[in-house]
Amino acid sequence: MSDPHRTPVPPPTGSPFAAPPPGGQAPPPPTGYAAPPVGHGPPPPAGYTPPPPAGYAAPPPAPPRRRGWVLPVAIGAGILVLLAVVGGIVGWNALAAQYTPQAQAQRFLDALVAGRASDAAALVEGDAASSPLIDDALYAVTPDRIQAAEVRSTTQSDGSGLALVEVTQGGESYSVQLPLVSAGGVGPFGAFPDWRIGAQALAVMTVDVPRPEGVALVANGVPIASDGGARITAAVLPGGYAFGVDDRLLQLDGVGASAGLGGSATATGAVRLSAEGEAAARTAIDQFLAACIATTDIRPVPKCGMINDELDPATTYTEVVWSMTAAPTYRFEGWSSTLPGFPLTSLTGGAFRVDSAQWWWSWTDIELYGWLEYEDGAFTWVSDYRVE
Repeated sequence: MSDPHRTPVPPPTGSPFAAPPPGGQAPPPPTGYAAPPVGHGPPPPAGYTPPPPAGYAAPPPAPPRRRGWVLPVAIGAGILVLLAVVGGIVGWNALAAQYTPQAQAQRFLDALVAGRASDAAALVEGDAASSPLIDDALYAVTPDRIQAAEVRSTTQSDGSGLALVEVTQGGESYSVQLPLVSAGGVGPFGAFPDWRIGAQALAVMTVDVPRPEGVALVANGVPIASDGGARITAAVLPGGYAFGVDDRLLQLDGVGASAGLGGSATATGAVRLSAEGEAAARTAIDQFLAACIATTDIRPVPKCGMINDELDPATTYTEVVWSMTAAPTYRFEGWSSTLPGFPLTSLTGGAFRVDSAQWWWSWTDIELYGWLEYEDGAFTWVSDYRVE
């Protein structure tokens, strides 16, 4: 607390704490005091940096910025993009080359040369692969196949075309035009035409061989899958085909045909008895004749054919004995679908005699008439035996 009775002591003259004189004027500055310049004096020299305040520590210099990686990365990325574009174009063009008409035609020919029947048929329009005459096992043993083939040129217009090919088959060379058809799209997004070999490129072969039911045909020794009918008309690949039957008691000789690219071919013939089959057939006929001779009836069953017009209806004949004094001769013919069976042709007639206690009689030139049925490997003689 201040003392009210104490006299204040004024500050010394020239003190900065001296009270201003009356009138508000500030006292002059002390002697020797220099006020800092304000907006006066020469400018600092160029590059002048004022010194830092006392105690100030300058921050460490910033590390230099590394910009050398930007350009190589950018160049590498550009190269990768370029390679991807070029690779895509090259890949697309290579893929497109696989689906050209020429490539498909050559692929078909190469399959024929290599003996790959199913691969070749798969490139043909329609249902060529279902042909009973197109089979890998069959084509592998087929002679006179195409040995070499090359596409020379192709033309195309409105979804169809032609391929001119040079072919060597059976030691001979020839040129032929393969028809081509486009069947929709194939490849990525269906972008390429699906070129197929026209069905007319394959020859059509007709095999007409009447035969017993259930007897399979064979081509070049390989069984053919068919409906068992007498006639087969189907597409066939180029080559030579010899036909037979898959049965040891039957045979089919000299029936065959050759085919090229396009066109048609025919093989016809009749199934006959093999040597083993003829022996079995003669046994069946001998058994029939033996049964007729063994009867004790003066009137043999009608199929035995001995007609006794001289018999007295009122007489009872006893001690009846039949005998064959000469056997008929004959030959077998080929299978007939009309009968159906194997007919025979009589060569000479047989001679028969009947004796009884009441009467006797003899016949000569009794020929065999009838046919052999054949089923499941067994013959049955169906007689139309009569006296001429």
